[in-house]
Amino acid sequence: MPRACRRRAGTEVVRRTISSFSCDADDQEFALSSDFDEIALPKNYEDRKSCRLNAYSKSDAHGRMTFRFGRTSYEAYLKSGEQLDCQDPRRPSKTYRDRFGRLVMDGAMNLRPFPLTNICGCGLFIRTSDVCVVASKHSVHSHVYPGRTTFAASGIMRWCLNPDPFSQIGRRSWEELQHQVSTPDLTLLTFGADARKLYFNSVSWRNTRTTSTRSSSTAERTSNSAPLTSSPKRLRKT
Repeated sequence: MPRACRRRAGTEVVRRTISSFSCDADDQEFALSSDFDEIALPKNYEDRKSCRLNAYSKSDAHGRMTFRFGRTSYEAYLKSGEQLDCQDPRRPSKTYRDRFGRLVMDGAMNLRPFPLTNICGCGLFIRTSDVCVVASKHSVHSHVYPGRTTFAASGIMRWCLNPDPFSQIGRRSWEELQHQVSTPDLTLLTFGADARKLYFNSVSWRNTRTTSTRSSSTAERTSNSAPLTSSPKRLRKT
């Protein structure tokens, strides 16, 4: 299994490439609990069909990490993931998080999916030739963490016949930065759940020969539905 490992303070860090993954999908849409039906939605949003995490395994018989995706919608996520701390009408002393967002672990560092949309996102860090990491800032109009510094490119995984986080981040990188990446060049660094909003996210890494100045100017010229402003941040050299 192609991978690069290094040890830091006694912990083995495993970096995975696309060849060490197995992804499949169930073309059946998740039905969100009717308890969220009365939630008020924002005025402006695009209700795209999106990927949800049905199941995953850290290692199969061949040593590959496996993902099984299902279908959900962005609207269902806005009704649930963005409203988890609202009062539960059925139990006024409780919140939606108390009912639907309890963490379930199957062994150490093995989080189980929730009875929610489990919508999946992906993000990309780009390290430039002059040892910088290209970061971006969410639009102030974003529904998820508006105005926060984030990955160079990121977003919800859109539903398709054969979803996988590598091809999805390649699409996002081109749409947002006009920065083309091929899936063999990507390395998955982390995968987990956002503790506040309970969506699942995969984070990839890619080295580029492009300088941070060029990456910034390209990002600022790029127009998309959620404008991003590139903000390169220098790494400490190791």
